Amino acid sequence: MRSTRIFQAVPVLQVADVAASARWYRNVLGFDADPFPAKPPYQFAILRHGDTELMLQKAAVPVSSALPLGCLSKARRRQDSKPLSRSLGNVSRRRRTYPATA
Repeated sequence: MRSTRIFQAVPVLQVADVAASARWYRNVLGFDADPFPAKPPYQFAILRHGDTELMLQKAAVPVSSALPLGCLSKARRRQDSKPLSRSLGNVSRRRRTYPATA
């Protein structure tokens, strides 16, 4: 039996706004972005930082149930020092299952 070796896996993240998400990855984490098409509104972007790659894709369905961009870092910086789990509430309740696309 022939074995297959996988050298790299690149996650594709579904986002509501490719430009805003790419900007966050650039400003906060130092990624370089290569968006598509050349002019907004972007539908897709490849993000690179060293050997790490991520892909952003505009979600086909609304992602309003997702946690807001940066909410984890904001919750950690809060002055009232509420536990992070209490600040976020029941995250599993917010998840939605979307139908597979062809």
